[in-house]
Amino acid sequence: LLGERQLARERLEDGVRLSGVLHPSIHVHCLAHLALLAMEDGDLPGGASQIDQAMREVDRYVLGERPAMALAYAVAALSHARQGETAEARAAVKHGLWLLEKLTGIGAGLIADAGLSLARATLLLGDVSMSRMLVREAHRIVARYPDSGVLPERLTEVERMTDASTVPVGL
Repeated sequence: LLGERQLARERLEDGVRLSGVLHPSIHVHCLAHLALLAMEDGDLPGGASQIDQAMREVDRYVLGERPAMALAYAVAALSHARQGETAEARAAVKHGLWLLEKLTGIGAGLIADAGLSLARATLLLGDVSMSRMLVREAHRIVARYPDSGVLPERLTEVERMTDASTVPVGL
């Protein structure tokens, strides 16, 4: 996502339509990104529907142990946390962190993106220290990649949120 939200949305929708059963992991990634875009645009029900569909695909194709699914679990955690589904959010955070720890040798943008989504979810769940740790890690990653699209903006936003004196209600 390089800042062109509408173009990104169109490409991700194409990815969802084209990947289907032939490439379920791509299907999940596209749905997770679409869910994140929807939530960032204030469409919580739409984002929840998309990430729920993505997680059904994770279950259907037994993708839950693949480290690259960290983003899907991170977005699911954020969605559940924003809906007040604390138990589901904590379970998704726990699994997402486990997958994130195993995510090596793959695009740094995916790691930072998943980390920032987990940071937002843990902040909503009241774990400011975990959120700050995830923000520090994302900051380290983004600093190494000057052409990281919208990640620096998202990082700045989440950093602001983790300032204990300015944690907004409902993120």
